[in-house]
Amino acid sequence: MLTAEQIRIFQEYKKNKKRIFSDRIIQSFFQDGVHIELLILASDGNSDAQKQIEEKFLRHYFRIRFINYVSSTIKFYTIGQQRALQKYDTRSLLVLDKPISENGITLKDSLESKHSSYKEGSINADPKYFLESFTNSLLEEAFQLLTEKQKIIATLCYALSFQDNEIAKMIKVSPQAIGKTRNLALRKLKIYMTERR
Repeated sequence: MLTAEQIRIFQEYKKNKKRIFSDRIIQSFFQDGVHIELLILASDGNSDAQKQIEEKFLRHYFRIRFINYVSSTIKFYTIGQQRALQKYDTRSLLVLDKPISENGITLKDSLESKHSSYKEGSINADPKYFLESFTNSLLEEAFQLLTEKQKIIATLCYALSFQDNEIAKMIKVSPQAIGKTRNLALRKLKIYMTERR
């Protein structure tokens, strides 16, 4: 704890060195009373106090510089990561996530969902009904190029919202085969629509 005399001496010293004490680093350094005591002793000619205050200031200054370095490194790394993610997102859009109009409507949004609960024989998985719901002519053309099996699986998955394992039970194949066929169909749609844009 500083005495009233030490505070008076320090305030007078600050007044005489206004330019130095206008620096934020100096101001933060002298927030600690020990540093003020060392400054007063050093100004009276104590060489040990002068060495101590110099060492403490160098540590203080290094800590501030290091914190600034780390924070700017984190900031620029984050900016770089965000740019890389944006670049990846714009280059790797799924066919159904790709915007088809200026107002942000995607292909997925333009498809009508006709999900119904599964009852044996009650599902109309006819791809022509799914095709009629398309509002994008390019998607219609691309869909017609799919094989019959790909059309049926795409209809069950995207029009009727069934999971791969549910479709596999209906068609009596493995869920992996459904996933593979669905992904192949999506790849065909993407290639066709990318080439025609």
